[in-house]
Amino acid sequence: MNVTRVLLLALAAAKPADPRLVDPKLHHLRSGAEREWTEFPERAEARELAVAFQAHPGTPSRSLCLRQRDVKQSWRLTINGRELGTLLQNENDLVACWDLPEGAVRDGENTLRVAPAAGPSDDIVVGRVEVSAKPMSELAREATVEVEVRDRAGDRLLPCRVTVVGSDGALVPLGARSDGHLAVTTGMACTSDGRARFGLRAGRYRLYATRGFEYGVASVAIDLGPGRTVARRLSLEREVATPGLVACDTHTHTLTYSGHGDASVEERVLAIAAEGVELPVATDHNVVTDYASVARRLGVDGWFTPAPGSEVTTPVGHFNAFPVSGAAPPHDFRDWPALSAALGRIPQLFLVLNHPRDLHSGFRPFDPAQYNAVSAESARGWVPGFQAVEVVNSGALQSDPMLPVRDWFALINRGYRIVPAGASDSHDVGRKLVGQARTYIAVANDDPASIDTAAAIESFRAGRVSVSMGLLAELRVDGRYEPGDLAPAGSRTAAIRVLGPSWAEASSVALYANGVRIRETAVSTRGRGGMKWEGTWELPRFGQDAFLVAVALGPGVAAPYWRIPKAYQPASPAWDPYVIGVTGPVWLDADGSGRFESARDYAERLVASHPAQERLIAALAGYDEAVAIQTAAVLSARGERLESSAWNGLIDKAPAPVRRGLESFIEAARNIRPE
Repeated sequence: MNVTRVLLLALAAAKPADPRLVDPKLHHLRSGAEREWTEFPERAEARELAVAFQAHPGTPSRSLCLRQRDVKQSWRLTINGRELGTLLQNENDLVACWDLPEGAVRDGENTLRVAPAAGPSDDIVVGRVEVSAKPMSELAREATVEVEVRDRAGDRLLPCRVTVVGSDGALVPLGARSDGHLAVTTGMACTSDGRARFGLRAGRYRLYATRGFEYGVASVAIDLGPGRTVARRLSLEREVATPGLVACDTHTHTLTYSGHGDASVEERVLAIAAEGVELPVATDHNVVTDYASVARRLGVDGWFTPAPGSEVTTPVGHFNAFPVSGAAPPHDFRDWPALSAALGRIPQLFLVLNHPRDLHSGFRPFDPAQYNAVSAESARGWVPGFQAVEVVNSGALQSDPMLPVRDWFALINRGYRIVPAGASDSHDVGRKLVGQARTYIAVANDDPASIDTAAAIESFRAGRVSVSMGLLAELRVDGRYEPGDLAPAGSRTAAIRVLGPSWAEASSVALYANGVRIRETAVSTRGRGGMKWEGTWELPRFGQDAFLVAVALGPGVAAPYWRIPKAYQPASPAWDPYVIGVTGPVWLDADGSGRFESARDYAERLVASHPAQERLIAALAGYDEAVAIQTAAVLSARGERLESSAWNGLIDKAPAPVRRGLESFIEAARNIRPE
């Protein structure tokens, strides 16, 4: 089924307007049978769009622009059957333009067609089609904008990103090209020194200046007439203070070395400087990349310290490895134990397991059919060889923000000292923002150009971190013990702070012990920059060691300068965007042994010392859900059938935390399908 909008333009004597609006409407198309997102109507307008329009004799057609939104898959664009290219694969609301080949538009009737290529179902909005007698190089430079962005406190020029939207809120093409000073994409320009000069079509616009998570936003409206040059000076205020912390993005890519996305290595380093990332890790696929020489050449090396690394991309998962010098780490493995052993032989290598819930090359590390997510046990028999796991990947978000956090909790309860990581997985200049999710590492950072990378990685390894996407959570036990520290028995209070810029909002703060939420409060922080919320909670008495983690959540940012992208591989067509902050763990030595013991440690001792079923269930009464889960895992590994009538009778009578833990293990185990 096609939708055809036939707009016959009268061949009047007066010269037609330029550009000519040949289809004023926006259309909802769907490439497949399934609705991608519930925000779209149940039935699409059509699968493809055909726009018929009349061209005036003697009036050339040299460029075409249209508005598009939510384009994730490939959509072909043709005119009179002639290939023009594809829509921009970009979910942002934007105006895309193409130069038209000579003779593509003929006098009389013409047909522009937008049709899907093969691929998953994709809901998109497209329309507002314009044809111009001017080529894009001329159309996008009808007027000129000069912007200067300075730090409000010190009045110095700041690397930043300038975002430009039209009166309808859509990102617009800029009349500028990426060079050693600007990284340019539709509606955005990252500037190395706070100065940007670019062209625009005549019209009304709003400009935004931003510098990543720690700064506010400055904006100004402009009205541009043809041939006019408008200069504006904006100032940015540092709203989130992060003394003693380094902003790290452990997952960044380039088109130059990864071969996909749109950010060249030059554009990547400019975007890193503009977004305030202080310790970027280069992680192109199976090659070693180092941004240092490019940063020096472009004059932005004073704003960050790059770490050379590689994304070890294998058939059994993706791992960011850093620091790396020399050859890239080996990647030709088809089982996790061999891969872990090989990577473990590389001295001082720090490994992050990337997006473990995502499917790549037919493999999902935390596949429910192969992995019991509540006990952190794999039917494939792997033992983690990584030191960190992505709990927030802003380029590959989960529908449930807590799903990867719960996965991380389970790893710790299983006995693995894994720390959380936040990263952007950015391959682009503007589609997925570099540094949108990041990891704050506790390390001296007086000079971002000379960060002690070895000290930062050691601090990362120790869990002295906080993961941030729009919010930054801080946790301190008894006023002195922070993430990575071992707090003594008898610790009484947990002090939590939530920070963020004025354009992000927190709605809840929670405290977790061994992965179980023990306290939560709703908060309201609208329009407040800096300290969003702070409070101190009394800790309960723990019968076992526990790790404490604070999590702050809030609604997603919808503004065009920091829009939260939709879930990458959604579990549901309903999308509720969010911002999140997750602290590293504070280890609580509740039993006074002088070290932290995991839920698995307790479970193994309990099973060994209580061979009788009734006595074991009675002994579990003094422990939490995490120990009950790990006890079930130990019993299952020994061949116990926990779904038997004998166990069911005991489980039904167990205290609520024990019952919940045992039942959650049994439920997850039902999904396991050994290969």
